[in-house]
Amino acid sequence: MVSFDSSLLANRQTSWCPNADIEKRSATNRCDWCRRPRVALPYYSTKAGPFEATDVPKQLDWDLYQGQAPQHEYCRQRTHQNFRWWYEYAGGIITDWGNHHMDIAHWGADCELTGPTSIEARGIFPNKGREGCFNTADRFFSRMTYPGGVELLYFSSINDRRLYGGVALGHEAMTPEKTNALFGEDCPDEIKAFDRNGIMFIGDKGRVFVNRGGVYGGPVEELKETPLPSDAWRAKPSLDHMGNFFHCCSTREEPVSPVRIQHRTITACHLTNISLRLGRKLTWDSTEEQIVGDKEAATWVARPQREPYTIKA
Repeated sequence: MVSFDSSLLANRQTSWCPNADIEKRSATNRCDWCRRPRVALPYYSTKAGPFEATDVPKQLDWDLYQGQAPQHEYCRQRTHQNFRWWYEYAGGIITDWGNHHMDIAHWGADCELTGPTSIEARGIFPNKGREGCFNTADRFFSRMTYPGGVELLYFSSINDRRLYGGVALGHEAMTPEKTNALFGEDCPDEIKAFDRNGIMFIGDKGRVFVNRGGVYGGPVEELKETPLPSDAWRAKPSLDHMGNFFHCCSTREEPVSPVRIQHRTITACHLTNISLRLGRKLTWDSTEEQIVGDKEAATWVARPQREPYTIKA
């Protein structure tokens, strides 16, 4: 565990850290210990379908497009923007946006090179039991514990409602009963009523909230009166995510968003999906990278690969 500071908010999800933001994102020792990160994603409705199979466009190799995923008849809703709402190809909003926000949460809690020890998640599937429909959860809640006493809450901001892909039919109403069933009785009411997406760091001395729009909170405001000393650590400026990658290919420097860290980021997202799909709490060994004490769940860390698109490692 490290002392929390908003230097941990150099927003790596797109390497956006222009010079004007470096002071805000590099404010050290302003919140102290960060044991309670909160990660909120928008509620993107996936209520849609069933979709009819149609002829494969002449320009598309549908077999190659599906790759190692299970074979299905073609329908346009399995491609383009909407591929992310099918478990055959993606993990819904949990892995789509989650990979970006979880990165920052792990960074701030100093657990970016490890992983959760327990994961307990629940989800709402708007098309449950209906064939030919999007099959990922569009609302979820996950409680994860990490070494050092960190508790990370990862959830849908049910009042930040959005649509994507031009197909979904709208958002379902969230009654108090449905909200409590999703979040649990012991979840703070603030989380159940959240209306924005981003990462909230709660420390012993204050809060900091960060998303793609900026960095906010008392520790950031304090910079006006108590700016960083000249020798304080500052986030490295980065304006071009892809450019940073190509630069590092040439110089052999480590990118702003390295594979060794992003692997751990997406692992937490995948574990959330496994927990909510199986409907039970999981125990994770982050050293061996295995689910322990649950033979069925352990088989979910990999899935069958369709020939001839297998990858052996």
